[in-house]
Amino acid sequence: MDDNSHIAPDPFAPLSPGGVGEDASTSAKPAEWLPIMPAPSDPPPKHRHAEHGIASSEWIYRGAGGAALFAICRFDLPGGGKVVLPLCYGTLRGRTRWHWKAAPTPRPLYGLDRLAARSNAPVLLVEGEKTADAAAVLFPDMVAMTWPGGAAATKQVDWSPLQERDVTIWPDCDKPGWDAATTIATLLSAGNAAPARIVAIPSAWPDAWDLADDLPAGASGDMLRDLLADARPAVRDAPVPAGFILRQDGVFAISTNNDPPPMRICGALSVEAVTDDGAGHNFGRLLEWRDLNGKRQEWAMPATMLAGDGTELRGRLLDRGLVIEPSRKQREALMRYLGCAAPAARVRVVSRLGWHVTSDGRIFVLPGGAIGAQGELRVMLQTDRPDAMPPLVTSGTLEAWKRDVAALCLGNSRAILSLSAAFAAPLLRLLDVEGGGIHLRGQSSTGKTTLLGLAGSVWGGGGPNGWVRRWRATDNGLEAVAAGHNDLLLCLDEISEASGETVAASAYQLANGGGKARASRDGGARKAAEWRLLFLSTGETSLAARLAETRGGPRRVMAGQEVRVLDMPADAGAGHGVFENLHGEVSGAGFQARMDRAYRRNYGTAGREYLTKLTADLTDLTATAREAVRAFIADHIPPDADGQVQRAGERFALLAAAGETATVLEIVPWKAGDAEAAAVRCFGDWRAGRDGGDGPAEDATALAQVRHFIGKHPARFEDADAGLGAQQVVNRAGYRKRVGGELVFCIFAETWQREVVAGLDPKAAAQALDRQGFLVRDGERLQKEHRVGASKRRFYTVLASIIGDHKADSL
Repeated sequence: MDDNSHIAPDPFAPLSPGGVGEDASTSAKPAEWLPIMPAPSDPPPKHRHAEHGIASSEWIYRGAGGAALFAICRFDLPGGGKVVLPLCYGTLRGRTRWHWKAAPTPRPLYGLDRLAARSNAPVLLVEGEKTADAAAVLFPDMVAMTWPGGAAATKQVDWSPLQERDVTIWPDCDKPGWDAATTIATLLSAGNAAPARIVAIPSAWPDAWDLADDLPAGASGDMLRDLLADARPAVRDAPVPAGFILRQDGVFAISTNNDPPPMRICGALSVEAVTDDGAGHNFGRLLEWRDLNGKRQEWAMPATMLAGDGTELRGRLLDRGLVIEPSRKQREALMRYLGCAAPAARVRVVSRLGWHVTSDGRIFVLPGGAIGAQGELRVMLQTDRPDAMPPLVTSGTLEAWKRDVAALCLGNSRAILSLSAAFAAPLLRLLDVEGGGIHLRGQSSTGKTTLLGLAGSVWGGGGPNGWVRRWRATDNGLEAVAAGHNDLLLCLDEISEASGETVAASAYQLANGGGKARASRDGGARKAAEWRLLFLSTGETSLAARLAETRGGPRRVMAGQEVRVLDMPADAGAGHGVFENLHGEVSGAGFQARMDRAYRRNYGTAGREYLTKLTADLTDLTATAREAVRAFIADHIPPDADGQVQRAGERFALLAAAGETATVLEIVPWKAGDAEAAAVRCFGDWRAGRDGGDGPAEDATALAQVRHFIGKHPARFEDADAGLGAQQVVNRAGYRKRVGGELVFCIFAETWQREVVAGLDPKAAAQALDRQGFLVRDGERLQKEHRVGASKRRFYTVLASIIGDHKADSL
């Protein structure tokens, strides 16, 4: 971008005919200009002009073989500005040499030699030789090219070398630049070339800015790459309803006799496809436009938005940067334009991430598209809660992630288990396995959050927290987050930040995969959110301890909650927090910091590669994973273990199978058996910390509650052996007496149900004590009859040894 620029008048004006490559001996009048291309040699460097002096810059146009064709020279003027002149070899007035003359039309492109040398590379077409050189540095994977003469000379160029090439045009940031780009795109299309794309420059950028200039304020190299990736074809194939025209500068309504002139109704808004949900509902239109920053926007507009006056529709479009003209007539024309559009293309729009079924099989839908065989039908994701969506973005390379993240997990059972959980989440639906979670409990600064970051790096990251979410939310908020993580891993940090009520509700909700039923605006039932996921949770306290801190008083952890959220120690027992193998670091803290740096630099690539390979061989890999789960259960779960232990073991089996699948697919640099060994170790640690061992958790809970009640309230049991009335008992719970030489507590049925085993099934609690040898039965009956005074009645009779023999002896 140059201020006070001056271009010599018509330096590329059409010339009298001269044969390209003609020899100087051609019979002609001495004054005729006869260009010779290619030239016998390159032009002299820093060529001197009689008026402007030495050229400040010179660009040589070369043919495909590298021979010089002609040159473009720039002269910087003393008072500011510039002069650009062509320099071509040929014969003029009988003198054969380099002359300040233009090449004949159609003129060749700048960079033909580079184009020929890179037959498969995409082409980036810019305006100006200086800009082309700058573009070659910025985008080395592309062939940067330009044409002679600038924006006004696009029709005097030989565009045929770009036939069938992948071409993107980066215009100067002004109207002449945009007009030149659209003209070139049209010329390429007319020549049956592949459709060219045009980069949309943000309108706020300086006038006449190009790639040779300094970046505008707030811009970055990443932004340039995003603009390039977002370039779209200028010659559109989208049908336009009768009465409208679609141009690069907007949509216009036209009258039948074109009087008055076309009326602009909005920016360049195209209707790309008809959308639906694949079940015959939720029809709409796929709209595409450029926002005020030049960024491409895409939105599946529900057809229901056309039913009213369009206020909500316009609001959505305005919010996403489309310019809409304000008058009522223009607004009504916009509604007609969208309502009458009938493109032939069809797109299926889904509202959740994860697995979907098409006629070609299963696909996995991500925000940027679907992975798997979706055939000709495009499937796209669109959600009303983008804030709940996980950061499914990538950074670094898969090889870097394998080297710096996955490889350092070797020898660390918790780290391997965490990565395996990330790979296991998509297998839930394939294997028809229920969702659930694992809660990693331990002291602060032991590396628990690092485990979440490692696991999340399989799928994405970035930002202050990367993939990790916080427990600090309402259960309704977590419902939206869970729906956004469907078929993926959810990482929740620090359970103490959530209320006990939220934790209690979420333990079931997250694992069961269903949100609350709610009423719609018309009073009908609104479809509840659904999902299936695995989640990792961390905290300094256990699930049981968190529930004990509810506002309504302590709440008991139900066995169903415990099996849905498996509570296991985060500390691996090696003195380094969650880690066992420090891979050369001198401390657990140092290794943790190393891991944190690694997963914050490299993320998102492993999950995409995993899904790509998984969908490519879905049937066989699913069968292999199912067999691995079965083998783990057979090898590592005791056959006589309680059903809750069985269910917990199945989750560890799933994680082992997923880690082994990722190993086979070479997503992780582990050996066969590493993931299974980590799952076996962690399953053993979970069992070791579980109340009741391999038996039912309810048995341990019942035993604990009865032991606690008797130990806390011995004075509420009247001594029946001392004679009734011998002592004053307040709020009597029952009696204590000796039966066959053993001290027992006879508990009233009402007290048993309301206080002793509150929250449990009273009969099941009695059966639990019976199985553990602490209940005195009466044949098949759980309550035993005792004579107390002059009457007989039945009690739940518990041996005093339940509180410990030494304590029982002191009563």
